[in-house]
Parts: sequence; C-alpha cells; structure tokens
Amino acid sequence: MRNVLRALRRDGIGAAIFLGTAICLSAAPPAVTSLDVRGLQIGKVNSLTFTGSNLLPNPRLLTTARLAHQAIKGEARPDRVTIEVELAPGSQPGLENWWLVTDQGVSTRGILATDSLEQKPFTGKVDSLPVALHGTLAGSEVREVAFQGKAGQEITCEVEAQRLESKVRPVLNLYGPENVLVEFSLPMAVLRGDTRLEAKLPSDGEYRLQIHDLQYAAAAPSHFCVKIGHWSYADLAFPSAVQRGVTTEVELVGHAGETHSVRVSSTADDLAVPAPWSEPERASGPQAPVLLSDVRELMEERNGAAPQALGALPVAVNGRIAKPDEEDAYELTVEPGTEVQIEVAADALGSPMDAQLELRDSKGARLALNDDNPEGPDPRLTYTVPPKVTKLIAVVRDVTGNAGPRSIYRLLATAKGKQNTAGFSLTLTEDNHTLEPGRPNVLKVEAVRNGYDGPIDLAFDHLPDGVKISGQSVPAQATATLVTLSSDSALPALITGLKGRGKDGEVMACTEGVQLGRFQPWLAQSLALAGTAKSEFAFSVGWGAAVADKKVPLGGKLMLPVTCSRPPGHDGPVRLTLLTSQAKKLVKAGVDMLNLREEKAVLIEEDKDAQTAFNNIAAAEAASTAAQKAAAANKDDNATEEMAKKVEAAQTALQNAKKTADEAALKAKNDVEFAVFVPAELPEIPHQVAFKAELLKRDRRTVEAVAYTSVQEIPVVNPLVVKPEAPAPLTLDPKAGATLEITGNVERLEGAAGDITLTMDGLPPGIAAPPAVTVKAGATNFKFTLKVPPSFKPGEYSGPKIFASGKPYGALQVRSRDAAVTLTLLSPNPPPEAAPAANP
Repeated sequence: MRNVLRALRRDGIGAAIFLGTAICLSAAPPAVTSLDVRGLQIGKVNSLTFTGSNLLPNPRLLTTARLAHQAIKGEARPDRVTIEVELAPGSQPGLENWWLVTDQGVSTRGILATDSLEQKPFTGKVDSLPVALHGTLAGSEVREVAFQGKAGQEITCEVEAQRLESKVRPVLNLYGPENVLVEFSLPMAVLRGDTRLEAKLPSDGEYRLQIHDLQYAAAAPSHFCVKIGHWSYADLAFPSAVQRGVTTEVELVGHAGETHSVRVSSTADDLAVPAPWSEPERASGPQAPVLLSDVRELMEERNGAAPQALGALPVAVNGRIAKPDEEDAYELTVEPGTEVQIEVAADALGSPMDAQLELRDSKGARLALNDDNPEGPDPRLTYTVPPKVTKLIAVVRDVTGNAGPRSIYRLLATAKGKQNTAGFSLTLTEDNHTLEPGRPNVLKVEAVRNGYDGPIDLAFDHLPDGVKISGQSVPAQATATLVTLSSDSALPALITGLKGRGKDGEVMACTEGVQLGRFQPWLAQSLALAGTAKSEFAFSVGWGAAVADKKVPLGGKLMLPVTCSRPPGHDGPVRLTLLTSQAKKLVKAGVDMLNLREEKAVLIEEDKDAQTAFNNIAAAEAASTAAQKAAAANKDDNATEEMAKKVEAAQTALQNAKKTADEAALKAKNDVEFAVFVPAELPEIPHQVAFKAELLKRDRRTVEAVAYTSVQEIPVVNPLVVKPEAPAPLTLDPKAGATLEITGNVERLEGAAGDITLTMDGLPPGIAAPPAVTVKAGATNFKFTLKVPPSFKPGEYSGPKIFASGKPYGALQVRSRDAAVTLTLLSPNPPPEAAPAANP
C-alpha cells in the first residue's frame, strides 16, 4: 500500500490515472465546408485555407493539376488548415479537380481555376489589374469592388460561379465615376450560367463593379470568383467535333475580332479533349472542349446555292451561320425503308443559335420541321425513308437571326439509335472513396443503356498493387453494379478513372452531379481514392444471419437484417444508406415506383443504458484523480494507510465502471430490420444490395466513422406463378367444332395472398378470348373454356399464353410471367393409317 503512495509522489499523479475506455476511434474522412480562394496563379506560391471538420492529420491537396510543391502554412487545426501550393512549370490555364486528403481519407471533390491572374480573397478595392477575387454571396447580398480606370481602357469583368459548382446565378453591374451605369450582364448560356461584361471605359476615375444573384436569392454553396482586367479566353472551338484518331486544326472563338488556331490530337478514348491555348500566358478560363467522334466529321463548304453532299450515313458536319437569315443545306444519301435520325447541336455547344431543322425531299418539298426536342432547345427529327427514296435534304437555320463567329452548330445524321456506338453510358454515384485496410468499400456504378443490354466489363485506369476488386461487371439487363474495393495495406492517395466495355465499344464513367460534365467531361471522369491506417477499435457493420435466405418479392417488402459493432464511448446512432444494383429513376414528383427504396430513413439507435454506463467512467476517473491528489498531498503518516485504501477503492471503482461499460456495450441493441419497398416490375435477375453505415456522434449530426457491409446478391422472385396443365389433343367436330378446357393452378410465393385474376391471350384468329378468371384468396385451381368453330383449321398452335395479376401484398399490382399453352386440334376425318409394305 505504501509503495503505491511512494509511486504517486515520485512520478506525479498523471502516471497512475487510469483512462478507462476513452478509445481513440479512427476519424471520418475530411469534410471541407469552405475554401477561401478557388484559384491557383501559375508561377506563384498560392495559399489555400480550408475550413471544415476532420482536417487532420497530415492534410494535403490532391488535384488533377500538376503541382511542384505544397506545404502546410502556420498551425493546422482540425477545423482550419492553410496549404501553400505551387503549380509545376508549364501548367496550363483551365479548371481542375481537387480533393483534401488526410491520413483518415479523402474529402468530396471541388473545382479550382488555374491561370496567370493574381488570386485574392474578395476585397472592397483593388489597386492593380488584372485580378481574380474570391468570395461568397448570401441570399440577397450585393457585393462591390472598386478599381481605377482610364478613358478608352478596354475592360473585361467575368464571374466564375456555376463553373466552379456554385449555385450563384451571377449578375454584374459596372458603374462609372459619375455613378452612371456603364454596362451590365446577365447569366449566359455560353458561360454555362455564369456572366461576362466587356466595356470601353468612358473616362478616368474610380469604377464600381457590383455582383449579386439573379433573383437575389443565392443558395449554398454560394462561392464565386470575379475577374477584372484583360485576358484571352476561348468559349468555343470550331469545329466543335473532330474524328477520333485524326489531328485537326480548330479555331478558338473568344474576344470579338480575335482569331486563334490550334491543333488538336484526338487519339484519346475520351468523349472530348480540351483545346490547347495559343497563348497560355495571356489566357484565363476553361479550355474549350472538342468532342471526339467515331463518325465522319466534315466541314461546311459553301458552293453556291446547291446543297452540300455529305454522302452515306452516319455522317456529321460542322457549320456556322455567318450572315443573318442564312440557310445551310446538306444532301444525305439514305437507304429506302430505313429510319434515320437527324439532330443539330447548337445550344448544347454554347452557341447563341436558336437552331431549326427542316427536312426536304430531293425536289425541295418540306417533309418535316423541328425547333426543339424534349431534352432541350436543339432540334431533332426521326424520319422513315419511303420506298425508292435515296436522297434527303437537311436544312439548318437560326430562327432569331443570330449570325457570326459564335453561331456554330453540328449536324449529325445516323440510323436511329446508332449514334452511341457503345450502346450505354456509365455514372459514378460518388467521386471519392476511403479504404481502411482489411475492410470493404462499395462503389456504385450505374449504366444507362441505349441499345445494348448485354454485360459491361469494368476496369480502372490504374490502381496500386494489392487492391482487391470484385463485382467489376454490370450484368446483362442490369442498370447498376456494386463494385467492392479492399486492400490489406494502407492505400496511397491517387486519382483514377473507370472504363466500361461492352460488345461494340467502351466509355469512361462520369461522376453524377458534375455541372460541367456535359461540356468538359474530363472533369467528371476523375475518381479519388485514399487509404487510412487500420483502426485498433474499428467501427464495423454487417449482415444478420437470416440474410442468406432472403428473396426480393415483386410488389412486396424486403426485410434486411443489419448489425453493427460500436466501441464504448462512441455510441451514437448509426445512419444506414441503402445501395442497390439498380440505377435511380426519378420523376418530377420524386422517386419513381420502379426503384428499390427504403420505407423510411433508418438508424440503428443508440442504447441509453450503454451511454449512461460509459458516462459513469468520467465520474469514477474524477474520484480516482481526487483520491490520488489527496494521497500525494498528505503529510500525516498516521493517515497514510487510510489514504492508500481510498486510492485503491477509487481505482477499483474505476475498473468496475469500465467493466460495466464494456458489458453494457455488449448488451446494447446493435441491429435493425431495414424495410425495402420492392417495385412490381424488376428484371428477374439477382439484385445486389449493400449498406453504407455512418457512425454519428451523440449530436446525431457529426460523422465519426464510415463502414460498408459486404455486397449481398439476392434473387428476385415473382410471387405469382401460373402452372397450366397441358391440354390433350382435341378432334374437331365438322358441325359443332370443339369445346376445350384449359385447367391448371396458381402458386402464391413469399407470403403472397389475395385474389388473382387470370387472363388468356395470344389465341389464334377465329378463337375468341375467354373471359378473365378470378381465383379467390385461398384457392389455387382455375379453368378456361374455349369454343373452337367447326371451320377452324386443324393444327398445333403454340401462341396462347396465360398470365396472372393481382395485389399479393395489398398495394402494388403484380403481373406473373406468361405461361405458354399449346393447342393441338385434329382434323374431323383423319386419313387412315397407311398399310405396312409387303415383304419382297
């Protein structure tokens, strides 16, 4: 006993304090809520300040931009980190993806601009131009910056907001020295919803530039960058598309009167490539996209009034409306009886044209006219070529009279449905994934099918050795797959891409929700992966034992058992997110009834007894600390034994509190039945399901850790099964015909109940379809009666079928598979059997 007291006095009180079960749990990946500057100046050292949570340890920038150097500046905190960044020599102006990486994972993606402009936080006044100022707008806020200008000075003011994935719809107003409005600008299609004004300043003096949201209702995220000065930009490239495998010269369309031509190499497998800058040191803004095409790409050629001959389909032509009211006519060589699709891209390219497409015959008579298609303001026509017709004339015009260098378009003519040679596209539902050694991470890949229904093989551009992959194929007919990634060792942070290959081609997967992905697909094709150190007390989630026997019942409900393991002290609720091998189908009112979907938001709730038991550890630690302090300060030898007993009792109480907390954690309810609504129609192929689980703090908001279940493949079951009995051959009566009874039974699977309606169709002409038959709840047998007229032609008929419909689970109408029935009708007077041949 005295030895304990001597140790306390010798080594200090802290050496003997027992810390109970205060576990250091592996933190969640970093979450960035704001970034002060979303631009990097080429050739300079830039400071980027990130604000958020879980920003430690070892924060660093992961980006598609080439970096020469990065380092932490000042003191790094979990909620605020500043990183100094320098771009590598030769870096080009443009837009780049970025993520923040720590030793605990990788954040979601953002976009940075790179150029030669000075990058600064927004300020009310600037002393020199050009400059790029970064800030935020809140609701109806109007922000203003002042600068000095000279009479006759040409000035450009531009906002990047939508292009930096902000929700601000920017408006600019430029006021002169006399507080007179010099120029204003609204959101522009060519800038993807951002805005730009260009003006020649009328006098010397101070100018004020105001920025606000179009409806004075800026929504989060509301960051923006406003650039002031003069620089080169390229909004468009002409031609807008080039044939893959060919190096082509394209014209960059920027400042009025400026013409720059550059050469584009199109050997990549991507959807598009960025056009290089002619003078990168003077340039700012996104690089103009050049689409890569697998069809013949022609240029408009004006040879008098005769239509330009484009030849056989598929073919594309890149044109420009140079003068008001100009019409461009093209002759297409087509095959009679085929269905052709002709479409014009103009608005989709950022062109100011309101394009109209007219289809004429070879004599000039109008066959069809279109101005808009259901997906947007560009025109599209589908036309079935009449017999003996081999030539059609496609005419492109602008109905608003726009003309000039920016009024570009691309006309594409194909056999219907053949413009996507791969027959599908791929979408990644997340752009970042964190891998903890030995634990699975599930990546969902969705497939939008456009004529191809077979399997799609998936492959990453590159992954480090040791990364294990499973599920890297979208099965035939499926609209998504769940790919599992895992690694036994810590994964270095990297950027990769995912490619899908089908029967007739391959495509790169694009991340869902990237605003610029349609126009600059290379920004949407990047996926960030990062590893963490293995946690000694890791949070985990898994399946209940009963999941192996589960089935997906059409029109019913699937109950999925999920369980988790929460370390004591990290005992908040667990939020579950359902992942399935089914692409989301959205309608205006919300989620379509064709989705597997959760019945309600599900939490594995916290256990109050376990929380109380863990809280008691703090009181026991405080009592132990107090006893040790008192013992260490005691100078009365007579009280030494008593003080030592109090220390020992306090330590025992602390040990007991720890043991009670551990026991309470083991007894806590850590499982839940997750209810999934099943649509009435699904491809009857096995469906994959998994869960993403987020361990929340007791505040029920902050994420402490993330884990995934393994992917479970569950068969789809149609709960209604029709089993007809094969009818015996029936001889027709020459006067009465025949009466044929079709009998059988129905099965109700997976707890299905209720009435079932059976319908028979597909009968040959001349045999009337019988009335529908209802099989009441609890019954199984059915009977159809067919009346066959005496004049009916004998033979075997395999077309008839029977199907069942009903509401087996009380809500959705479910239709069974078709059950085939073969009718054999014999002639009234069958010919006599031939006599056996006599032996020679």
